[in-house]
Amino acid sequence: MFYPLRNETQSETRYDADPHDLIAAHIDFRRQGAEILALYHSHPRWDAIPSQTDLAENYYGPVPRIIVSLKGDTPDFRVWRLDAKTFQELSWTIIEPSRA
Repeated sequence: MFYPLRNETQSETRYDADPHDLIAAHIDFRRQGAEILALYHSHPRWDAIPSQTDLAENYYGPVPRIIVSLKGDTPDFRVWRLDAKTFQELSWTIIEPSRA
């Protein structure tokens, strides 16, 4: 499942999920017995490396973060596990869907 959440701040460089969207997504997760496997966000003007804000506002513990940098000609995708003060890059691979 994919839940796009509106940016409450309506900023190009700062993101805060709209609380109504976030609550609705969590209610739907619980209803379906689902869990969050990863979170995605972009860095429009910076590298795909967790920022101090990403670390300080890590409300989902060890859930992997997919960060996409949009500063270059092509997007740079990287995946991280965050801690309160540190981060570790995780390896990942795109797997093509099977055609059964």
